[in-house]
Amino acid sequence: RILEVCVALAPFPLVGSPMALSVELVAALCCDGGSALLALGLCQRLEMLRGTPEVVELVAAGPPASGSGEAAASDTWGYCVLQAVSFASEHSAAFLAFEAVGGYWQLLEVLSDVKGLPPPQRGRFFGQLEDAGLLAKLVAALGTRGPSERAVRLCVRNLARSPDVRTLLLPAVPQLVADLEQAGLVGCSAAALCNLGCHSDGKIRAVEGDAVRQALAALCRGLATAEATEDLVALLGVLTGGYEPGIRALFAEADATGEAETFGPLVALLGHVHAPPLQCIAIDVLGGICAASPHFKAWLVKETLAVSQDLPNVLRSPAPPVRFAALEFACLLVEVDGFREAFQKGGGEAVLRAMLESEPPAPPRPTGFQGGLMAAAFSGGATPALARGGGARRDPMPRELAEVVLGRMGGPAPA
Repeated sequence: RILEVCVALAPFPLVGSPMALSVELVAALCCDGGSALLALGLCQRLEMLRGTPEVVELVAAGPPASGSGEAAASDTWGYCVLQAVSFASEHSAAFLAFEAVGGYWQLLEVLSDVKGLPPPQRGRFFGQLEDAGLLAKLVAALGTRGPSERAVRLCVRNLARSPDVRTLLLPAVPQLVADLEQAGLVGCSAAALCNLGCHSDGKIRAVEGDAVRQALAALCRGLATAEATEDLVALLGVLTGGYEPGIRALFAEADATGEAETFGPLVALLGHVHAPPLQCIAIDVLGGICAASPHFKAWLVKETLAVSQDLPNVLRSPAPPVRFAALEFACLLVEVDGFREAFQKGGGEAVLRAMLESEPPAPPRPTGFQGGLMAAAFSGGATPALARGGGARRDPMPRELAEVVLGRMGGPAPA
């Protein structure tokens, strides 16, 4: 019945509706020699719809119902993809052109690449792809080199955005850690590990498998794109942020190779002015390390150019998120001995005073506000949060952070 519908709709162009896409997808997954060409064309068109509501609804709705009007337990897109992957592996000659561009793993990667779904929709979406046989085959495919190797790793990244699916993909961790040594796979492998590391067992397996050292080594070697570098730095953040074994692994590498060799490439990312997201991630990870180690904070201020050169430059960034991250970072470092001298050397104080003139004033403080500008929670290096009446809190304004840094440097903060 489904194939008859496909034949009937074949003369019409793809209009992007979930129903039309669903019919084409069934035809592309129907396990015969002609499905390869259909799958190749559909994959190319779906690429233009990646992450859109149309693709989300296509996946979440599942395949069209069977002739009885009731969906069988196996009638999910995950099951259909599993059958197609298995069929293609047994009829490789017919699928040669499709496999050359990633094959059904590439199709699955395009279908599964969505972010930020609300919980009810997320459950429907990933439930359609949560097939134990498919996930086992996906993990096994990590050991195969070829045109689909990146698509396979990106499938793991996408599917591991679901907490339920993530658990079934944990066996992928060892291979992904090993792939951090492969120049062409390090970015997509790091991205997959980031999501798997959001599971406590995934984080444990990655750290115990030497992922921290491998990630630092890859960062030291340098990556081809800012996106791959972002994924690698984000992985370091996942494995070390608030996780003592990850922090220990980080400083064990510093003890073995030296602080400059270990942390220098990470500090250097502060200067990547053409990649604001990368600057923000680098600041976040450096801030996490600072929060875990007073010694590292002192080293960063006294032995690097982070405060005397990079921080003032980052505060001049035209990107508001970068400036805000830099202000939070300055709040974290301002009480370290030598900060004021280094910061003034790079013109940081002048940048902050100029910021006070350009940033809008903060909202009025609530009646009964106590403790000066910042709430007492700021002690200890946490990002400050300002109190409202009734105990609620709000994020600080950039102007308020600038005033805090200037005040703690010893100079009077403007009224």
